[in-house]
Amino acid sequence: MFENTAQKAAEPQAVQQPVRNKYAGGKKKRGMPKWLKIIIVLILIAALCGTVFYFVRKFTSGSGSTTIEDTIVSRGTLSSQVTGWGTVVARQTAEYGADSRGTVTEVAVQAGDIVKAGDLLFVIDPSELREGLATAEEALRTAADGVTKATKALSNTSLTAPFSGKLILPEDFTELRTGQDISAGQSLGTLVDDSVMKLELYFSYAYENDIYAGQSVSISVPESMVQVTGTVESIDKISRPIDGAVCFRVNVAVPNAGTLTAGQSAAGYITAGGVDMMPATGGTLKYNQEQELTMPVGGTLQFVDLMDYGEYSSGQTLCSVDASSLQADLNAAQKTYDEAAETVSKLQADMTNTEIRSEINGVVSNLVVAVGDKLQASGTPVVTVSDTSSLLVEASIDELDINNVQLGMPVTITYGDGNSTSMGEVTYVGFEAKSENTGMGAVAYFPARFSIGADAEGSLLPGMGVNYTITSVIKEDCLVVPSKAVIFTEAGTVVYVKKGMGFDDYPVASLSGGSEEGTEPVEGGEDISVSPDMGVSVSPDMGAEAEAAESQVPEGYYPVAVEIGLSDANNTEIVSGLEEGTTIYLTTYTNTDGSYYYYG
Repeated sequence: MFENTAQKAAEPQAVQQPVRNKYAGGKKKRGMPKWLKIIIVLILIAALCGTVFYFVRKFTSGSGSTTIEDTIVSRGTLSSQVTGWGTVVARQTAEYGADSRGTVTEVAVQAGDIVKAGDLLFVIDPSELREGLATAEEALRTAADGVTKATKALSNTSLTAPFSGKLILPEDFTELRTGQDISAGQSLGTLVDDSVMKLELYFSYAYENDIYAGQSVSISVPESMVQVTGTVESIDKISRPIDGAVCFRVNVAVPNAGTLTAGQSAAGYITAGGVDMMPATGGTLKYNQEQELTMPVGGTLQFVDLMDYGEYSSGQTLCSVDASSLQADLNAAQKTYDEAAETVSKLQADMTNTEIRSEINGVVSNLVVAVGDKLQASGTPVVTVSDTSSLLVEASIDELDINNVQLGMPVTITYGDGNSTSMGEVTYVGFEAKSENTGMGAVAYFPARFSIGADAEGSLLPGMGVNYTITSVIKEDCLVVPSKAVIFTEAGTVVYVKKGMGFDDYPVASLSGGSEEGTEPVEGGEDISVSPDMGVSVSPDMGAEAEAAESQVPEGYYPVAVEIGLSDANNTEIVSGLEEGTTIYLTTYTNTDGSYYYYG
């Protein structure tokens, strides 16, 4: 018996399983629903179809479509419009209280009241102004003195010799030169007349009847060892006691040969009837005339002629100063006086004018005063009366529009909710531009005024805002067509005319766009050639769209060459090429992006 000695096959080792996410569920992951997949596929198919349709349409369709519309050539007026806004103002306005002073004791009106000329507006009490008036009057007197002094100074810019004589300069005198400044009142020395010296002698009344004017007097001057004969000039019957005798004064003129000077002692006697009459005492020589010279005004020296012991004639100029500063001083003094006089005049008027009354008929458009207010002549009116029976519009015309505005042009004024209008006209246009900084640069405008029709009376008040439209006529009674009916081509300017309108003899333009001459048969007539250089070319900003438009002559119409003139925002003048009543085509070219282009 055999034992099974075969070894058992080794058992395979266990394979290590991957570690499972402990958070993973034991369920199978769910996929995208079938219906959602279908929807996504349909969307992609639709997008693809749309794209194909777009490109097919883009490359197979024309550059645009034309909407047929026609009109009749007619006669009309070309005009332009200038629009803007303005402010209503009264033609006549009166303001009160700007120069009034005093306490308001009564206010007789309210804002919006209708007043007539002479009606009381308000009352003031000027009693508080009396002190101010007294002060103003004192200031006026001071200002008047200032004018007097300044006038006198201006007339005394030069120092002249009051009489003929010698000039004796002060001992501490400093030489003066032109260009230096000198002060008013500065001493310039003493002018003396020493051609004749004066001597006073006193005689006893015992000689009263023996001495008379014109009598000779023997004079002796010991200091100069001079003996001269003087003359009695006058006698003063005074009573001066000298050594027990009562004496009178005899004034003697002593001729000076040049050796005599003031302050020298002199003696003399008078001989009458062989008797020498001696004076009670001697005397001292004095100059015939003597005056200290001072500069009347200060300033810069323009002329100087000052010489110690120099001889000067009466009226001779010694020095003078520049008068320009003195004239300025006079002007300032006069201005001060005028201002003081105006203040006094106003205060005097305020003292008497206590009742402020309206000077015009109108409406109280502004009232900013109440009882108890103190008016200080601040320059701001407290009551305004406006004549609302005659209103104006103040406006500003842009510099780009000013050439289209003239006096007398009609103006449509719109106000309120925009449905109310009134007709006026341009009554004023300024010739000088004003500028306004808007933050984006300066803008120039011209001031203007417009009248307002009577139909707006009662509806408009000063200060209201309105809109305006100014219509200016460019040309009247001319043949016009809508501007979009005019086509600009390389061959020239054309208008599409409806066939059968009888244009047998009118030129028909070639729209080939080339440089050769083209022909187009005209119904009932012969072929007419039109040169490509007709004077008007395709507008450079039309590009390919214009060429496309030229190639699309609408069915039932043919191009007729025209000469155009002026135009406005809507219409163009036809100078030649068409007749009134002709039916024409209005071209509207539609681009692929949906935009519309009107040529004309």
